[in-house]
Amino acid sequence: MMKRVVVGIVFSAMLLGGADAQAQMLQWTDRVFLNVSGGLQTGKKEVASTVSFPLYDETATVATSREVKGPAIWDVTGGVRVWSNMAVALSVSGRTGDSDGLTTAVIPHPAFYDQPRSVTGTVPGMKHSELWTSVLFAWMMPVTDKFEVMAMLGPTVAAVKHETAAGASIVEGSSPTVTVNLETIDKSVWGVMAGVDGRYLVTKHIGVGAFLRYVKAQGNLTSTTKLDVGGLQVGAGVRIKF
Repeated sequence: MMKRVVVGIVFSAMLLGGADAQAQMLQWTDRVFLNVSGGLQTGKKEVASTVSFPLYDETATVATSREVKGPAIWDVTGGVRVWSNMAVALSVSGRTGDSDGLTTAVIPHPAFYDQPRSVTGTVPGMKHSELWTSVLFAWMMPVTDKFEVMAMLGPTVAAVKHETAAGASIVEGSSPTVTVNLETIDKSVWGVMAGVDGRYLVTKHIGVGAFLRYVKAQGNLTSTTKLDVGGLQVGAGVRIKF
């Protein structure tokens, strides 16, 4: 729903910007712009994985689930005007979402066949990071000499590093102790970015601004682990133009 809202805002802004440019003849005259921002991303994602391995002539399984969260993001977006009020921009942004994982292991009995034991536990501080790179097509709408609004839309790719369970070590005692073995999966998933950015000029070349945008990408990290990243983002920072 939020994705539809933001995309609708972007397209409406582009259409209104075109009409406004024709009606008021407000021409964007900059050649280059650079936005440096910090912000927040809403929402959280649930990621689950299961691994199996042979043990005592049976099969042991370890299921891990975790929430990928961590709202803080950073963003650097720069672009050049290519025609009229249209620009092409490159945006690079990132965030981390480390969190504890919850595990449920089913461990065969070493002496009795078909007598599995269930063991629950946690895996602290499982790592997660995202580096987003987006190619954006933008339309700048000068509202006044000092205030401008830019609508942006384009493809994005998220380079994801995600720590997940790869197996487990078992130590027998009065009850089994399960130590989860971790591996880091490094994979890129494709998606889309859409948003609006407004800036107010304090001097001729420097100002402040804020953005509202939606990013989304999804794919399979492994055959058993699906990943859906992104969400609604808001941020603010410095705006530079030449």
